[in-house]
Amino acid sequence: MRTLCCALLGLAGLVTPAAACPRMDPRDEPVTQDGATVYDTGGVIFTLQYAFDDRRPVLKLDAGGPAVAVAPMLSVVPPPPGAAALELRDPSGKAERHFTVAAAPAALAAPAVTRVTSTVKTLKDLERHSSAEPASTTEIKLAAAPPDDAYALIAYTVTGKATTASSWVATVKGQATYTFQTGGKACYGSTVSPTWQGETLRFAWLDRGGRVSAMSKPIKIAKP
Repeated sequence: MRTLCCALLGLAGLVTPAAACPRMDPRDEPVTQDGATVYDTGGVIFTLQYAFDDRRPVLKLDAGGPAVAVAPMLSVVPPPPGAAALELRDPSGKAERHFTVAAAPAALAAPAVTRVTSTVKTLKDLERHSSAEPASTTEIKLAAAPPDDAYALIAYTVTGKATTASSWVATVKGQATYTFQTGGKACYGSTVSPTWQGETLRFAWLDRGGRVSAMSKPIKIAKP
């Protein structure tokens, strides 16, 4: 799973070279809570995290996989076909979390995004920032607060006909405006990428059962 997650670190935009950073240990951290229900077409959600001298036991699913990277440092491990349950176990085999696998309900509708702004005028302006300064602030305004089943809002960069997952943020109940703040020192990648005015983005939900929704219509980034 780590290979898939790490492959997305290049999408995170401006980062400080790893040689200038202290050594930290990567680990795939489960997001899906104990007792949760995951969908048969979704799975258990993991984030890639780093910590100093992290000696906690690594938890792994007893079945399922391989991991599917859905955004920078964010992945989903699908259940095996026909599974009714999954368990997250420590190296000794002790079950730490239990998940029920259920038939997926109707997928969430694409996010209704009304406006996206960035503090950076052009890509050239973005490249002038030093690694110790904020590179960009991106604000996303939704027509309504996220649905209850939405775990994350994912942003996709549009280049021609191609879309690439470039940023994500966990949803907050009742909140309809989200901000991506990028720049500074990011030794091991970031969950968000810098943006600039005129760039085109699309958006999707990752639901709590591990599925990605349909994408929103393309929207151009405006000035604040």
